[in-house]
Amino acid sequence: CVYFQADPRSPAMKNLQLFYILQEMLKAEEQSLFLVRSMEDEVREMLIVRGRESAGPKLKYSIFDTLRNEKAKKAMKQKVSLTYKA
Repeated sequence: CVYFQADPRSPAMKNLQLFYILQEMLKAEEQSLFLVRSMEDEVREMLIVRGRESAGPKLKYSIFDTLRNEKAKKAMKQKVSLTYKA
């Protein structure tokens, strides 16, 4: 059994101990791979939703509706002037 031992004076680990450590590390690796794959699925779903949103924006009012824009500006000015008068 050859492995790196930081302190050469410490007693060598037995093969059974090394086997248990290896099993724990393999389980941790499987769990991390599972978590990474689930995160990838979440990102993929977010990208699909983002693509749908950008493909067909549904605006209630057009930004090019100048009449409505002027009305909104006047309404905001009146609202601001009323708050300063009060």
